[in-house]
Amino acid sequence: MLRLLLPIQHVVLILWIASLFTTTTTRAQDATTLDTIAQGQCRAVKKSSRQFAKQVYNVGVLGNRGLETLYQEYNSTFAAYLTETAGRQFDPPIRFEIFPLLFGEDGILDKTLDATLVDFTFMNPALYSCIESEGNANSLLTFINKRTVNGTVYAMSQFGGVVFVHQNNTSVNTVKDIEGKRVATTSVTSLGSGQMQFQLLQRAGLHHFQSPRQLIMMESQARVVDAVILGEVDVGYVRTDQLERSKDPRTGELLDLSGT
Repeated sequence: MLRLLLPIQHVVLILWIASLFTTTTTRAQDATTLDTIAQGQCRAVKKSSRQFAKQVYNVGVLGNRGLETLYQEYNSTFAAYLTETAGRQFDPPIRFEIFPLLFGEDGILDKTLDATLVDFTFMNPALYSCIESEGNANSLLTFINKRTVNGTVYAMSQFGGVVFVHQNNTSVNTVKDIEGKRVATTSVTSLGSGQMQFQLLQRAGLHHFQSPRQLIMMESQARVVDAVILGEVDVGYVRTDQLERSKDPRTGELLDLSGT
């Protein structure tokens, strides 16, 4: 049903967790705390007997498909798992909770930089680069998604973007063919559904805003996929693995990507 136009360069070290500790503990204590948290899920660590200023740490998680989906995908990792593993390394134990950062809402970066709201953040490298330069953030861990496609499990060790069209669209076969076409994306600040594709067009001598006939900003990447399937646009920009988890808006079934 859908056809990939061509691969786009991938960025290694995909999604980041950045520490933003500004508690009353010293910098040295903070560094030790982060090291213990990072190691706690990998090997046994001696419990810390130090008393910390707070017992609940918020992980700001970037979500681009709504609040409900964000909790479904990440609560077990960033709240339940971290609390059960890393949290138990402290006496008394500490707890982790999700602080939702919904893509498209106002003030995401302000909330991320506010240490009274967020202690750690989980987001794509493009937004992370902003908080790294503006807020003294440091990368701590990377994240590897696993996706099952046609019965095969793939470890997504790289983060990238996808340019795709409907399989019946024979007018778009190269990057140059995007000129004069209707294109759907989500945001100019989106790495996988915007910035990577914009770079691809620039390298081909096209302008990411001026060359398409229309550049339409959709409310979500799922909506971008729907727009291509329903013929509302000619070309779609989404992040790696969005197509594999998308459903046909007409049937509710997962997309058949066997022909891509």
